[in-house]
Amino acid sequence: SNFDKFVSRDIKKVYIYSNGHLETEFIVSVRTLAYKNVLCARTQLDREALLSSANVISKKMEVSANIDYILTEKMLQNKNIITKKWFREGEIIDKRFVRIKPDVERNSEVQAYFKSNGVMIMINGIAMSEGMVGDYIDIQNSTYKRKYRGRIIGANKVLINI
Repeated sequence: SNFDKFVSRDIKKVYIYSNGHLETEFIVSVRTLAYKNVLCARTQLDREALLSSANVISKKMEVSANIDYILTEKMLQNKNIITKKWFREGEIIDKRFVRIKPDVERNSEVQAYFKSNGVMIMINGIAMSEGMVGDYIDIQNSTYKRKYRGRIIGANKVLINI
């Protein structure tokens, strides 16, 4: 191939030799098919559905057109992946249309931990945005309606340093 990336359609020059002598040469269009075990919808998947072994299946499918956007079983392990669109039964799960479920979702209830000089206090609050562990988000205290900024330390847990 003339490209560094996988190309499903390419043009190649073919040389025909007879008894060690070049007889003719011509250009031919070549189509390459790639097969891989990928995740497919076992049943119809609605938008915002959590992917699990109950609703997806690994199948050997032809993926030459979407080779950069496939999901495999290995990619599903230890991750909560949510669909961003509706998938029909048997459709290949395209990673452009899924997202990793955040550790904190917007408008969800969180536990906010205040830490100062070795003392830790916990209050309940509402997340003003979504994020993953390590991200900084704003939360609003449920009782006093005051806003704080903290770092996500776990599922629905935020640490606020004072």
